[in-house]
Amino acid sequence: MAFNITKLNENELSALARNFRAEFDTEEKNRLPQETEWMQSLRQVKAKYDPEVKAKFGVGEERVHPHYTRSKVMPLLAKLRNRIPANEKNWETQPTPLPKISQEQLSQIMQSLTKQDESGNIIEPDRKQIQEVVNRFAEEKSANMSVLIDDQLTEDGYIHKVEEAERSAVYYGTGILKGAMTEISTIKELLQNEISGEWEQKEIEKHRPSCDTIPIWGWFPDTTSATIDKINYVYELHAYTKHEMRKLTKRPDFRGDVIGEVLKSNPKGDYKIRQWGLNLKTEGNSNQPAVTSENYEVLERNGFIDGYDLWKAGAINEEDMSIEYFCNCWIFGGRIIKLMVWPDYVTSPSNLYHLFYYDKDETSIFGTGLPKILRDTHLGVAACTVNALKNAAWVAEPCGEINIATLLPEQAAQAQDMHPGKWLIRHAKGQDANTTALNPYNITSRTSEMLALKAMFEAQGDMESSLPSYLFGMPERNADVTTKGAATRLNSLIDFVKGLIGNFDKANISFIESVYNWNMKFNPDESIKGDMQIRAIGSANIIIKEAVLESMAFMWQSLPPEAKAQVNWNEWMKDMFKLALPGSNKYVKSQEQVDAEQQQVQAKQDEIDTLNTELAKVKGQYDLAKAANMEAKAEKTRAEIPHKTAALALDNERKRVDTAQGEFKNVKTLQEIGLAEMEGEASGQRPLLEEAGTPPAV
Repeated sequence: MAFNITKLNENELSALARNFRAEFDTEEKNRLPQETEWMQSLRQVKAKYDPEVKAKFGVGEERVHPHYTRSKVMPLLAKLRNRIPANEKNWETQPTPLPKISQEQLSQIMQSLTKQDESGNIIEPDRKQIQEVVNRFAEEKSANMSVLIDDQLTEDGYIHKVEEAERSAVYYGTGILKGAMTEISTIKELLQNEISGEWEQKEIEKHRPSCDTIPIWGWFPDTTSATIDKINYVYELHAYTKHEMRKLTKRPDFRGDVIGEVLKSNPKGDYKIRQWGLNLKTEGNSNQPAVTSENYEVLERNGFIDGYDLWKAGAINEEDMSIEYFCNCWIFGGRIIKLMVWPDYVTSPSNLYHLFYYDKDETSIFGTGLPKILRDTHLGVAACTVNALKNAAWVAEPCGEINIATLLPEQAAQAQDMHPGKWLIRHAKGQDANTTALNPYNITSRTSEMLALKAMFEAQGDMESSLPSYLFGMPERNADVTTKGAATRLNSLIDFVKGLIGNFDKANISFIESVYNWNMKFNPDESIKGDMQIRAIGSANIIIKEAVLESMAFMWQSLPPEAKAQVNWNEWMKDMFKLALPGSNKYVKSQEQVDAEQQQVQAKQDEIDTLNTELAKVKGQYDLAKAANMEAKAEKTRAEIPHKTAALALDNERKRVDTAQGEFKNVKTLQEIGLAEMEGEASGQRPLLEEAGTPPAV
C-alpha cells in the first residue's frame, strides 16, 4: 500500500525519522562485538595477522602466516557450489496433500465430470473422482509454476547470488538474501497492432521477481531477539553517490523534492566511514584509507510501524490505526524520503530476509562462521610454523661472538660482516694471543618438535571443523583406521553435512516461497496459480558421496566370504559408479549381460572339458599299444640272449689265446736278448738294454 506522500505531515515524519535514527544508532553499538569477530575471520581467511599480533613481532622476525583456515574454507565453498549437477535444481514445486482450488474451478471440474445415462438421468461424480481430477489439475499448475520460477531465477542470476550468500555464511556465519522484490525492465517486443493488423516493435515494461545479496557489514537487525521471525525491524546502511540519489528523485515512490533539498544542503556528501569500513579498505590494499567520503548516507528500514504513528503522520485513516503495518521506510539527511506498506505477500522480516547460517545457536541472531570455530587452532598452527622457522634459522645460520680486541682496527670495524671463507687478521700479543677471535655457538634444533605440534593442531582442526583433510583430497592422516572407526567417522561427517546443507536449503526454500507468493500476487497468468508447496531435494548427495564411497570400500573389506556371496554385486557396482561418476551407469553391465557372458564362458569350459576327456581316452589306448609293442621287443630280446652269450664267450676265448701267444713271444725275445748280453760282456761291449735305456737286470 502506497501513501499519498503529498498529504503527509512533515513534522510527524521528522519526529518518526529521529526515532528511527536513534533506533539505528543503538543497533550499531550493539553490533560492535560482531564486527570485531568478522574482521578477525576475514584476516584469518586472508592469512593476515591482527594489528595487535603484528605489534609483538620483533625487527626482522619471521612473520609467515599459513593459510590453514583457507585450506578448509575454499574447498568447502567449491563443494557447496558443485553440490547441484548442471541443468538440475535442488528444489521442486508440488501440490499440497489436499490442494485448494477456487469455487469457480471446482464448478468447472464438476461440470466436466457430470454425465447422463441412456435414460437421460444425471450421474454426478463421487468424491474420489472429484479428488483425482483436482489432484491432476493441481499437478499441472504446479508443473507450470516450477518452469516459470526456474526461468525467473535464471534471468535474475539467482545461483550466483546464492553462492555469495553461502560464502558470507562460511566466512562470517551469516549470509543474507533479500527478496522477492519487483524488478522493472524495459524490453522490446514484437506486437500486432489491433487496428491496422501490422506487426511492430514496442517498448514494454516487464515485471519479474528478483533478489539481492546483502553484505553482512551493512545489515543491522533488531538484536532483542535471536531469530528472524521474532524481530521487529531490520536496517540497511547504504552509501549512495550523488548520481544515484538524483536517480531516486525520478521514481514516483520517493519524495524527490526532499531529496533535492538535502542534496543542496550537503553538496559534498555526509556518509561517515565506520571503523569496519576503514579496516576493509586497509585489508583490501596497502594505501592509507580515506577517513571522509563524498557519498551520502541512506538508511533503509524494513519493519513494523504502529498504526497510531502512521495516522499522526497522515498516512492512514483513523479507523485503520489499531494494528501494526510492515513498512519500507527510507531516511536521508534526517528526513523520510520514502514510506510504503509492503504488499501482503511480505508481512514480516522473515518473508523478506532469508538467512544462510553456517552454525547457529540461541545467543544471537548472527551465526558463527568456520574461521571463528577454527580460530584458536589456526593461531596454534601459525605459532608452530613461525617458531619452527625461527628455530631452523638459528640452526642454519652461524651464531657466535667475535673478540674484536684481538683484531686489527680495520677488521674490528667489519666484524659484523661474517660469511663463509672469511679470514680474520689478528694482532693479539701475550696472553691474548691464546684466545680465539671467533667463538661459534651450537644451537639445538627443535624443528621436528614444532612440526609435530603443528600436525597435532591440524588434526585437532579436522575434528573441530568436522571437515577432515581427506574429504578435500589430502592423504589420510591415520592410515590404520579400523572399520568401526571409519563407520563412526562417516556417520559423524554425514550428520554434519546434512545439518549444514539443511541450513542453506532452509534459506533457499524460504526465498523460492517468496517468489511463488510474488507470482500468486502479481502474475496475471492463471495457468500457474494453485495450492502448492516448495520442497528441497537432493542437496547433500554430492557433498557426502566421497564419504559414502569410503564407507562402501571399508564395508567390502570387512565382509566375511560367506557374506560376500550374498551381496548383489551388480547393484553394488552401479551405486559405486553413480557416486564416483554421475551418469556413468552405462559402464556397468546389466545382470542379463553378466549372465550371458558367464554362460558363454561356461559353454567354452564345457567344450574344453569334453576335449580333455576324449584326449584322455585316446592317450589311454596309445599307452596300451605302446606297452604291447614294448613287451614284444622284450620277448624277442629274451629269445636272442643265448646266441649272443655263446658268441661273446667264443670271442673272449679267442682274445685269451691271442694274449697268451703274445706273452710267449715276449718271453722268447727276452731270452734271446739275455744271451746276446752275456756274449757282449765277454767281448767288452756295452749291454744292448742299457743303450736302449732300460734298467739292467739284476
